Amino acid sequence: MKKVLILSLVFTLFSVNVFAKLGLSIGGGGAYPLSSFGDNTLLKLNDTSGIMVDYKNGIGYFGGADVLLGFLELSYRYNSFGFSDVTRSPSGKIIKLPGTDDPAASVIDSALKAERDKMDGKNLTLQTIDAGVRFYLVELVVHPYLGAGTGLAIISVLDEKSYGAHVYAGGGIDFKVAPFMLIGIQARYNIAIMQKKTSLEEGAAKIAEGASFEAKDFASYMNYVSGNLMLTLAF
Repeated sequence: MKKVLILSLVFTLFSVNVFAKLGLSIGGGGAYPLSSFGDNTLLKLNDTSGIMVDYKNGIGYFGGADVLLGFLELSYRYNSFGFSDVTRSPSGKIIKLPGTDDPAASVIDSALKAERDKMDGKNLTLQTIDAGVRFYLVELVVHPYLGAGTGLAIISVLDEKSYGAHVYAGGGIDFKVAPFMLIGIQARYNIAIMQKKTSLEEGAAKIAEGASFEAKDFASYMNYVSGNLMLTLAF
């Protein structure tokens, strides 16, 4: 029985390798954020104090392409997320210089309103370039597959860029519509991890030095799920 299973697996992998030796997939769809890059980010209120805020992202969209080289999958995605809100972080922390008073509630409310107005209509873009694997499970009219990979993440917001790592896992189903053409649906779970965020101590030190916080530090992590349609040409 074990020999039969092993032979079946080898046969399946061999047929997948022949089917997907060379191919190209293009498509697009939507992405739903489960967290935001801007969570727990320092917002300066005045020369002596700041608060921690969360920059909430809304549902995004993306376009991308996959290059299939046997089991190897090279992927590129361009994601765009709008900002749905700017709120105080659940911690409610206030960063201030020693010996100074807490900012008044009216000052905090005014700063939050100004930040919401500033972010209104702005987008956060996330580009990912990955190398991974794709395994087709069967090769019939319907072609289900699983895949996973990792690579580079590039985030751009407010004219600034940060770099980090990206990891994904997911799968899809392709439907054969012509000898070398498939149309399918794909779903992925994604995690983008950026460089270390500014710590509370670093934030207080920067305020003490008179540093400007006009450009926000979005270095953090973001996990999101994506779903899309893909057109695949495979040989």
